[in-house]
Amino acid sequence: MLCNCPQSAAIATIPVVDCIERFGEIQKIIIQRTKNGAVLNEIVVGTDDPTLLATWTVLKAAVDSTKVQVTPYIAELTNDEADPREASSPGVGGISQVLGSDFSPVTGYLHEVPQKIIKVLKQYNCEVGVSVFLINEHGQIGGLADDNLAVTKVRGIPVRSFFVADKKFGGRDDVDKNRIMWKYLPNFSDEFTIINPAFDPLSEL
Repeated sequence: MLCNCPQSAAIATIPVVDCIERFGEIQKIIIQRTKNGAVLNEIVVGTDDPTLLATWTVLKAAVDSTKVQVTPYIAELTNDEADPREASSPGVGGISQVLGSDFSPVTGYLHEVPQKIIKVLKQYNCEVGVSVFLINEHGQIGGLADDNLAVTKVRGIPVRSFFVADKKFGGRDDVDKNRIMWKYLPNFSDEFTIINPAFDPLSEL
């Protein structure tokens, strides 16, 4: 939890709610290294429009750390909310002070995906710094903005502990599946922004 000190003269002004934000079901993710060397991987809106297929086609074909890849469909995806981190010592009145936010775990399953593809996805288990863009059921892309009040750059959401597991056989009553999971860092969604592409990333990426 990052707090300014000294505090401002008045509490922060809350913007007017002029629309709803609902991202819904996440069906695929776009994976990219968080940095290309020491440089943060970002799409500059005024130069490389993230709503255009051509921008993502170039990134898919890249031969450096700007390269992106799209997963197969992910089923059963759950995103648990982060718990507050509380001080171990109780405060006044026995109430512990909140120190900040914990990580947010995400778990899903890749249904009936050939293991030759899983074997490649497992290589991402060894990546040091990975970010993900999210693709929802409507083909919208979710990521982070430099400032979601005035977006000029977008990038993936940094994650930790990215992991793809071994096959779980479905037996008689279920499908074969591989678990996929990662963890979002605290405050990951502060600059969350939704991109409305002029193409369908679910089928065209």
